[in-house]
Amino acid sequence: MRVWLTALLLTSGLLLAQNGDVVAKAADEVAAALAKADQRALQDIAVRTRPDPWILADHLCATRRQPAAAAFVKLLSGHDYDGLAAYVADRRGREPSPVKQIQAAEKVGQSLMASRRAGEALTHFRALSKRAVELGWRRRAQWHLGLASDAARQVPAPKIVDEVTRELVAMARSRERAAPLGGALNNRGTFLFNRGDLPGAKLCFKEAREILKDAGDDRALAFATMNLGNVFLRNGSLVPAWTLLDEARTLLKRLGNKPGLATVLLNLSWASGDLGRWRQQRVQLTEALALARELRNPRIEGLALFGLAQLSRRQGDLGKARRWYHDAARLLDRVGARGRAAFARAGRAACMTDRAEAYPILVASLAELDRLGRKAEAAVVSVSLAGCAWDRRQIDEAYRGARDARRRAEELGIPLGPGLVRVWCFTAGARGEHEAAIRLARVHWADAVTPDERARLGEVLASVLRTAGRPAEAIAVAREAALDVLDLSGGLSDSESAGVRTRRFHLYDLALVAAIDTDAFSDAVHFLELRRAGALLQGFTIREKLGSLLPPKLRAAEKKARGKLAEATAAYGRAHKSRRRAAIKSARQAVEDAKERLGAAIRRVQEEAKELADVTHPRPATIATLRAALDKSEAIVWYSQIRNAHGEDWGMAAVLSPGFERMVSIKRLPRKNESPGDLRELLVKPLKLPKSIRRVIVAPDGTFTFLSYTQLFPGRDIVYAPSATTVHMLRAKFKKESGRGVLALGDPDYEKQDAAGRRGGYGRLPGTGVEVKAIGDTVLLRKRANVAEFKKAIAQRPRWRAVHLACHGTVDANDPMLSALALSGGDLTAYDVFGMNIPADLAVLSACETAKGRVYATEGVVGLTRAFFYAGPPRVIVSLWKVDDEATRALMIRFYKEWKSGKATATALRLAQEHVARQPKWKDPKFWAAWQLWGLPD
Repeated sequence: MRVWLTALLLTSGLLLAQNGDVVAKAADEVAAALAKADQRALQDIAVRTRPDPWILADHLCATRRQPAAAAFVKLLSGHDYDGLAAYVADRRGREPSPVKQIQAAEKVGQSLMASRRAGEALTHFRALSKRAVELGWRRRAQWHLGLASDAARQVPAPKIVDEVTRELVAMARSRERAAPLGGALNNRGTFLFNRGDLPGAKLCFKEAREILKDAGDDRALAFATMNLGNVFLRNGSLVPAWTLLDEARTLLKRLGNKPGLATVLLNLSWASGDLGRWRQQRVQLTEALALARELRNPRIEGLALFGLAQLSRRQGDLGKARRWYHDAARLLDRVGARGRAAFARAGRAACMTDRAEAYPILVASLAELDRLGRKAEAAVVSVSLAGCAWDRRQIDEAYRGARDARRRAEELGIPLGPGLVRVWCFTAGARGEHEAAIRLARVHWADAVTPDERARLGEVLASVLRTAGRPAEAIAVAREAALDVLDLSGGLSDSESAGVRTRRFHLYDLALVAAIDTDAFSDAVHFLELRRAGALLQGFTIREKLGSLLPPKLRAAEKKARGKLAEATAAYGRAHKSRRRAAIKSARQAVEDAKERLGAAIRRVQEEAKELADVTHPRPATIATLRAALDKSEAIVWYSQIRNAHGEDWGMAAVLSPGFERMVSIKRLPRKNESPGDLRELLVKPLKLPKSIRRVIVAPDGTFTFLSYTQLFPGRDIVYAPSATTVHMLRAKFKKESGRGVLALGDPDYEKQDAAGRRGGYGRLPGTGVEVKAIGDTVLLRKRANVAEFKKAIAQRPRWRAVHLACHGTVDANDPMLSALALSGGDLTAYDVFGMNIPADLAVLSACETAKGRVYATEGVVGLTRAFFYAGPPRVIVSLWKVDDEATRALMIRFYKEWKSGKATATALRLAQEHVARQPKWKDPKFWAAWQLWGLPD
């Protein structure tokens, strides 16, 4: 410490020597100007702030140039220099100089601060300020008070900070200078804000803004504006808060003040999130995160990651939220922000699916926040703790926790949030206090401002109404709340839109349960359709406009992101070969980062396209429209997984045909490896389908998604669809199909290992070569079965009748858009397909598990099937599991024979499956039942 302090003092001496040179030079300029009687030059020197005129006048006196000092002082005006003329007159021959004494004492105070002796520094600077006031050196006195205020915050000494900030404002007013007064008011307002005196802080910041606007000090104005916006934000006045913070952001960006910009972006993101402007919030947080990493500021980086975690949690991506909460807690712990770190750990626990594991983490986080006196964060965590107890069915504990959370909120004077209202109402309802729960939920729902709050509180009200035995009212409330969910998800990227609706899937569940309670078939169909495939329907409406609407920069950014991912993947392959653990870990992280950047670019493309095309979330077709669109021999069957308030899963099914409708409960979910016979008893027999139904359009979700309905409805054509509205839209869009010829790709060359080091792991599929030769008009084999040749071949015709790809397939469960078809030299990912235009009546993905992907509760499967829908074909044939090469070849050849003869696609697929099943060696369903037709039936 002594060595370090000595170095500091030596450095201070060097700086003092450098400052002395500046003062001596200015003194010589004064002498020269006086000799020439150059009043303008003297005036220019007098208005400078460096060197300080007091120091310059003192130097002139010390170097026996008293007349020059007196002449110089005559040019100065204002309260800052009222005592300077008397000082100069009294200075003749007087040593030591009071100005130099004060300067020397400043160095002592700075050394005390540097050595973390803030208490001593506080006393020292206050005494210095008093001495400077006595001398008449007001500007220096104000600076000393500011340093005293900084020291008092480190002690901490709030009472002294209060006194000092008051003195600063009074002194600045007496100086009659705008900029110092604006700064002092800003300082005083910050103290009041941190103390919780929001009205006092608001008055200070408003006055500071007006003063700084007139003074033209944009930097100080930006911070005063940001601070005033924070006051409005804390008060819950979101719109004025957002406006002020955005104004501060514009100023700081223009000034190039990156630290200030990163801070205001964080604050602005909180306002955007509370207003439900999630797209803007993500952009702001991402920009703040990039700035924090550029500035190497772990505190802002941690807070930005915390904000991104909160956003992901709101949008239903709990896996990403957990990762970001973890990273935020680690960074915030590192910078000593223990309260925020504890809050981040609580957020991560709240996202855990294992509630028993989450509970002790929440308890520990709440205890830490209470110990640190972080009352606001503790109130939020107490709500999560009560909710966790509710999820574990610990009703009494949840009730006590909700009561504690309510007490904390009332003590802080903050409104009860949707989470607290939810737990309070649910626990009260479980205790039989239904009317009290309904009254509370209804009041807060009526007062909700943002779509997010209205959706969450509408879900709570609908739930307590149904629990109280009022299902018709519950359905009416759920209909309104569902519209708010649509507002939230409209205009977002596909994955985010699905995540928002998934986050609110309980709303659809309770509406469906209420519809079953009242036998309200039309209401059930409304909610079944409302929860499904919204992003896909949006995609159909913008697909044709993407090229003409999107700015070239967005396309270029997407292309660049794809290139970076390819580079990172290649580097990972090289690292894997080296077998160096550290290199592999680093390269793997680079691949993950590149995936995230590509995902962000894809989301931006989707968002911009939806905004420019003025696309909102489409409303589902009415039951009358769906019924009129069906042929008399067709029926739509919805299978839906439902979860009740206690986390118990069961199911329901609904059937609609022109002359028949039925709705049934399914008391349990299908079991793994359950026999087709048992599944028919569970899922098909209760429907009592008329024998006249020859085609079944299945719209499944949840556990029902990956069942082979071909085995459950023998003798009937089976078509799969994300929703009935999707089928209706496809039929309207593809009334006439003009495709010609079959483009077939097969038997890729896997001998050469790719950059990821895995091509050699794919075995050759010689049967696919025979398959595509038998069915294709244009055939791509071996080395030609690559992405570039495939794209070139697609462009050879205006529209193909079918595009057929026979190869290996891979599924990425974490990021379904990285699921891929393995071609020669590289993969064709779902991301790649999304960006392509594939004009064809049918796409056949003759590979393993191409039907799989990530299942969203309210969106269905996102993966290769969805990507090909976007690319153009209204029908896609895919497989549920790993398929046999030889059996698949036989099935596909028979399918194309039947299809080219004029049979409907679904009929041709059923006949091909029956043909394979009749062969003794392939009679087991594993050889033929995996294949599904998704999309347009005809």
